[in-house]
Amino acid sequence: ARLQTQPHGGGGGRDGGGGRIAAGEDDDGHLPKDDNPENWRTIDIRFETSMGNFDVELYYNHTPSTSHFFATMVNTGFYNGLKFHRKITNWIIQGGDPLGTGEGGAMKQLRMPNEIQPALRHTGAGIIAMATETPSCPNTQFYITLGPCPHLDGKFCIIGRVFNGIEAVLNMNQLAADRDDVPQQHAQIYRAQVLRGHDLIQAPDPKMVLLSSSSSFSSTSDDPEVKELKANSRKLGVGLNDAEETGPLGKNDRAIQHFYEDMTE
Repeated sequence: ARLQTQPHGGGGGRDGGGGRIAAGEDDDGHLPKDDNPENWRTIDIRFETSMGNFDVELYYNHTPSTSHFFATMVNTGFYNGLKFHRKITNWIIQGGDPLGTGEGGAMKQLRMPNEIQPALRHTGAGIIAMATETPSCPNTQFYITLGPCPHLDGKFCIIGRVFNGIEAVLNMNQLAADRDDVPQQHAQIYRAQVLRGHDLIQAPDPKMVLLSSSSSFSSTSDDPEVKELKANSRKLGVGLNDAEETGPLGKNDRAIQHFYEDMTE
């Protein structure tokens, strides 16, 4: 998935790391969330990369299905060994493509709710979002901002922020890139792991819909949002056979299969 919106202006801006200032916070650093802190749930993930380590918290309260999807892929080891294939100075670093070209990672077998939240914004460096322009059709690619990107607000689903190790992310801002925005230096994810919030991904997401060649669906939820996803998917006529043409390839097949098996248990 290639973000089509081009950057406007330079970088800098508010730090999404040690200062705990990130997506959607106001000037006092307050996130839009439940007034009761006991209801505030996050999933913490650590990325060990060639540019250093950093920790991300996912906004599970705001984006439960997208956070569940991303954390589940992390938990299967899907991102281990993948590279950051795209970098635009003071804008974004993008990774998560099993092909490493920006053309992979589309998962047409799945449907999930569109969780773009107006309250969550690209206010500075360290915002993490999914790099798909079709939010209801998951893609494994994601990006992390290297500076404010207000032109991306409302277009892509923000799922969290870097809360520790922002220096590693900013190190990627120094990578040289060619005219196609491909980094000319090694930038690889050695390992990604869930540190906190395992309980939130133990069970399959009831709002995630898995399409099959027989037009049946893994989710039996009566949620109106899920019913709408099923109806729209049937209208599109997209099944497992269609998805195989653009599905994940190579060494990540087992991780993808594990994800699907978890959904159908």
